[in-house]
Amino acid sequence: MIKSVIYNSFDPFHIGHVSLIEKALKISDKVIIAIKPEKKSIFDIHDIERLINGYFKYNKRILTLICFGDFKLFCIHNGIKLICGSFQEMCDYDFKKLPEDIDYVLFHNKHNYLSTEFIKGKIQDGKINEIKNFLICSNDVYKAF
Repeated sequence: MIKSVIYNSFDPFHIGHVSLIEKALKISDKVIIAIKPEKKSIFDIHDIERLINGYFKYNKRILTLICFGDFKLFCIHNGIKLICGSFQEMCDYDFKKLPEDIDYVLFHNKHNYLSTEFIKGKIQDGKINEIKNFLICSNDVYKAF
């Protein structure tokens, strides 16, 4: 069984993340979505977890977990053999700190320009309407803007 992980803040959860998760599902038997806490987040980490679980509620091959500790230990504990990410996330990992038996796969998709920082910048600038179509969230989240 190939278990892969996608490690990200998912803050906010958007269509670029969905595309990445769908690509990981094509090459993995199980995909663990590891949400990493951010010091300055837009959404509560448990709300993010609920959004992702709600979006993928019918897919039993996806497990969403919050990764509070060391990512290397998280990978070892969960039997991860593959890290899936986008080109933007390439710098997020210190490959020397990962176990040698874990591989890394980079995906390219049409939503690569959608970085969390890009979206957070638009939200902070009050330009939510420019990115509203890219966000995956409930109606009550939009009311917060």
